[in-house]
Amino acid sequence: MNNELDFINNIDARVLFEHYQSLTEAILGNEDTKKEFVKYEHYDLDYLKYYLEASIYFLGETRDGANRDVEIKDLNKALELINNLSNRAKVALAGHIILWFEDISAMGAYNTLFRFLGKKQ
Repeated sequence: MNNELDFINNIDARVLFEHYQSLTEAILGNEDTKKEFVKYEHYDLDYLKYYLEASIYFLGETRDGANRDVEIKDLNKALELINNLSNRAKVALAGHIILWFEDISAMGAYNTLFRFLGKKQ
């Protein structure tokens, strides 16, 4: 992730999981931003919205358990940072969040399967 998008790692867990819908709306942005998502082959924006909301919510839950010290503890500051991004950067941010979510989900499924198979033997 480039430095412009690194702020997502410094947002408080509560802001993420309590305001995941507002954060998603800010990332998806206005009509110009949505056109940028389509340009990068995100054709089903309703599905993208649902998936991004789930990813942000789970990121918040994961961070809450880690009890991390972060700089951004205010929703308004997080929204300001997102709103100041270019449309292309918003697409990249959504992609990074979703890839993180898919990676964590795949690792969780693998670990669960491995534990299940380990008990069966």
